[in-house]
Amino acid sequence: MIPKYHVAIDIGTNSILLLVAQKSDGSNPLLTTVLDQAQTVRLGENLLSTGRLSEQAMERTLNGLKTYLNTVKPLAPQRIICFGTEALRRAQNADAFCQHIYHKLGIKLQILSPAAEADYTFRGAISSLPSSMPFTQVLVIDIGGGSTEIVYGTKSTLEYQQSFPIGAVIAKEKFQLTEYVLTTEAQALQTYTKVLCQPTPTLSQDAIILLTGGTATTLAGLDQQLIKYEIDAIDGYCMERSTIQTLYNQLNNMSLEQRTALPGMESGRADIILPALLILLTLLDVLNIHTVQISVRGARYGILL
Repeated sequence: MIPKYHVAIDIGTNSILLLVAQKSDGSNPLLTTVLDQAQTVRLGENLLSTGRLSEQAMERTLNGLKTYLNTVKPLAPQRIICFGTEALRRAQNADAFCQHIYHKLGIKLQILSPAAEADYTFRGAISSLPSSMPFTQVLVIDIGGGSTEIVYGTKSTLEYQQSFPIGAVIAKEKFQLTEYVLTTEAQALQTYTKVLCQPTPTLSQDAIILLTGGTATTLAGLDQQLIKYEIDAIDGYCMERSTIQTLYNQLNNMSLEQRTALPGMESGRADIILPALLILLTLLDVLNIHTVQISVRGARYGILL
C-alpha cells in the first residue's frame, strides 16, 4: 500500500513550521510524524510599528515556503494545509501577501481566527499524551512570536480558550527590549501581560499543564543542553517554575552572542527568548503553576487531526 502523507505549514510571527505526517483511520485518528521542521523568517518584524509586513520579511517567508514545498513534493502528499496566525491577523497587507503566495506557489493560505488557533493548539498538544493516560483536565499554553494561547478543557469539551495578542516578537518591539532586559522593563512587560491575559481559568488540582511552541522546546533544549533538536528528549520533558526563573536570570546575564552559542538554543530565538520567558513566568504565577510538561505538538498537529 502506498503511504498517504498529510502536510501542515504553520506561518507564525517568528517561524514557519513544516509537519509531514501519516494519519490513521477511524473516529480517533493518530498522527505519525514523518518530518517536523522549523525555519526562522521573522514575518512579523517591525509589524507593531508599521502595521504592515515588510518586503524583506515576506520574501524570507516566500523562500522558506518554496523550500518546504520542494521538500514534500517527492512524497506526493494527499493534502497540504497552509495557515497563518497573529502576524497575518494584524497586517494591513495580509490579503495581498496571501494572494502573492497563491500566485507564486499555488497554495492557499488561510488565516486562522484567534479561537481557531487556540482550538487547534489544544488538539495538537493533547495528542502528545499517551492514549492510555487517564486525565480529566488539561491546560495548554503556547507562547508564540505574536500571540499567546491559553486553552483549558478535556478531550471532549473546552472550558476556556483565548488567544492574546502578545508574544515574544511583539513584546520585544513593544517594550523596545535590547540585549539585556532591565528590571523596570521586565516589570512593565509582566504588568502588561497580567492585565492583558485576564480573566484566566481556575484550574483543578490534578490538571495536566502542557507548554508547547518554540519557547517550550527551546526551554527543554537549554535545560538538557541538547546539541541538536531531539523530539524524544523534548516531548514530555518536565520543568519546574523555579528552574525556568533561574534559566531566565542566567540568560539575562549573557550577551546575545553567548546566548546564541548555547547548546539547545534554537536558531533565531536568542534575541526573543527573554521576553518569551517573562510572559511565561507571569502566566505561571497568575495561574499558580509550579510544573509544566513540554509538548512538541501544536496547531500544525491539531489542524491535521
